[in-house]
Amino acid sequence: MSEKLDALVLGGTGFLGLNLIEALQAGGHRVVCSRRRSSNTIFARRLKVPLVQATLEDEGSLVEAMRGRETVFVFAGHYPRYSVDTERQVANAVAGLERALHAAERAKVAKVVYLGSVVSVARPANGRPARESDGVAAVPEGSTYFAVKVAMEAAAERAKAAGQDVRILCPTGCMGRYDYKVGTGFFVLGMASRKLDFFVDGDINIVDAQDVARASIATATLERAPDSRLIVAGHNVRVAELLERMSQRYGVPMPARQLSAEEGYALAESEERRCLESGRGRPRLTREMVDVVVHGQFVDDSKTREVLGTSPVGLLQTLDEAREWYGQNGYLKADDVA
Repeated sequence: MSEKLDALVLGGTGFLGLNLIEALQAGGHRVVCSRRRSSNTIFARRLKVPLVQATLEDEGSLVEAMRGRETVFVFAGHYPRYSVDTERQVANAVAGLERALHAAERAKVAKVVYLGSVVSVARPANGRPARESDGVAAVPEGSTYFAVKVAMEAAAERAKAAGQDVRILCPTGCMGRYDYKVGTGFFVLGMASRKLDFFVDGDINIVDAQDVARASIATATLERAPDSRLIVAGHNVRVAELLERMSQRYGVPMPARQLSAEEGYALAESEERRCLESGRGRPRLTREMVDVVVHGQFVDDSKTREVLGTSPVGLLQTLDEAREWYGQNGYLKADDVA
C-alpha cells in the first residue's frame, strides 16, 4: 500500500496547486491549502479542501500552518508580472522562499517539495535535449522571470545542501484545468476563440498540470530525496506545430503573423509599458512569454520517468481538457467548444 501523506500545499489556490489538491484528494491523502487574504478561493472551495491563512511574508503564519504536517508542497512564490525592478523582484522572491523553508524547519516538517521551473536548466552546447545535469541556465539580459526562477532554485539548493529534505521539481510549460489566470493556456484560449493573431516560434515542451501533480506526489512518497532536481515534462514541440495541431483539431485558422524574436520583444515591451502606465488591462504579449519561447528548448525527462515511474498523458488530451475547462468556466463561447 502506498504511503498516505499529511500535507500542506502552499499556493494551493493557484493553477498547479489546485491540480495537486485534486490529485491528493483522489489518492486518499490528507491535505490542507494555504491562502492569502486576497486569494481567489472559488475553485479551492469547490474542492472542499480545508483552508488556512498563511503568507510568504509572514514566517509565523507559515509555521502555524505547517505545524503537525509531514509534507509541505511549496507551489507558492513571487511571480513577476512585468520585467521591471528585476533586482527587487528577485530579492522578494528569494526572501519568501527562504521564509517558507525556514518555517518548515521550525515546524519540523519532514519533507518539502519545491516546484520551480525548467527555465533554470542550462542549454546543452551540442543541441541535444536538456537534462537535469546540464547545470544552471544563464539569465537572458532583461529577463525578470528567468532571474527569479534561477535565484529561487538556488535558494532551494542551498537549503538542501545544508541538510534539509528539499525535493526540487522543474516543470516545463504547464497546461490543463484550473489555469484561471491564463498562463501557458493562452495558446489554447487564443486559438479556440480565434483571437490569437500572432506568435513567436521556438522549441518548447508542454506538460499536463495533472502530470505535474502526479509527479509531485510521487516525489513526496519516495523514501529518500532524489539526488538532484527532476525535470517534469510532457511533449517536445515547436510553437508553430502546437498551433497547427489545434488549428486542425478545432477547425480554426492559424494566426495571421509569425513574429521574429525582435518583433516579439518590441511588442512585449510596448504592451507591458501600456498596462503599467495605465494600470489597466493585460498585455497581449509579455516579456516572460517571449523569453520562454526564444530561450526554450527540448528536454529529456528520462531520469524522472525512471525515478518516479511516471509517464505523460497525450498532448491532444491535455489541449482538449484545457479547452473544455475554459468552456465550462465562461472563458469561451459555446460555439468555440462545439
